[in-house]
Amino acid sequence: KFSFVLLVYFVATNLYSFFLKRYQTVDVMTLALLYTLRLFAGAAAISVAISPWLAGFSIFFFVSLAYLKRYTELANLKDDGAVAAGRGYVASDVESMFTFGVSAFTASIVVFALFVNDTQITGVYKTPDLLWAVSFVLLYWGNRIWVRARRGNMSHDPVEFAVKDKISRYVGVTVVLLVIAAKTLELPL
Repeated sequence: KFSFVLLVYFVATNLYSFFLKRYQTVDVMTLALLYTLRLFAGAAAISVAISPWLAGFSIFFFVSLAYLKRYTELANLKDDGAVAAGRGYVASDVESMFTFGVSAFTASIVVFALFVNDTQITGVYKTPDLLWAVSFVLLYWGNRIWVRARRGNMSHDPVEFAVKDKISRYVGVTVVLLVIAAKTLELPL
């Protein structure tokens, strides 16, 4: 499975690099697909199945990050008629990128909230209600990065930003701790 996912990733990356990145929306969806394929490759490498909940969350989450990448590029173009080099976007598309990105991020949180509300997770997590806090923390982080982007304080690569940003690292650690606590602790919530 890992080899197959790696092959699909290789083909998709090359299609993106040489062809797909020139077309608006197709490039964002391809970037999101590439991020999602990394998740599937990791799961295949350790022989773990990806749940439909994680797949749904990831797709919307990564679509949001891809739109964030395009938003920051377009926000730096000064003339409304300016064209993003090698892309199918013009500077005036910036508001669409913002709207699509925030909407996709919100959809990812809705998918996560539906997962938390699924009765099947009761057997997997000892205190599944703790996962509501994960929704809140992720919503905080998403709102924070999109406000930063709107203010012009976002690096062109959201993954690079998340790795270098102290608050993003705190959010990541908090999410991991909340998931571990929900899985292992029985709390009277």
